[in-house]
Amino acid sequence: MDTLDDIKAVMEDLNHRKGVLAEQMREFQQLQGEIQVLVEQSNHDPKARAKLEKLNQAFPEGIQNSQQAIMLKVTMLEENFKQLQEGFKAIGEEDNASGESFPKPKKKRYKNYM
Repeated sequence: MDTLDDIKAVMEDLNHRKGVLAEQMREFQQLQGEIQVLVEQSNHDPKARAKLEKLNQAFPEGIQNSQQAIMLKVTMLEENFKQLQEGFKAIGEEDNASGESFPKPKKKRYKNYM
């Protein structure tokens, strides 16, 4: 396997991981919305209040701290993806500038019988 194939494999893996991360972020945002609904309903709904109490037991330091830590990690991941993308673009530009020529596909020629 040559370098270009290795880079393509890494890019495909990174794109897959980025997609998984995006899906997890959508789920996280959905959960945030559900928690907000529970907070709004907790004044008059005992079930909502009980669910919030369970959340507080699961996150004794508070959901806000966990949420901030997650958002910080997501920001770092986004920056890392951008840096990787820029690095791969730079590698591609270096390969093009170095004069490496990649084999071009041959065009099929059809015979004209008329």
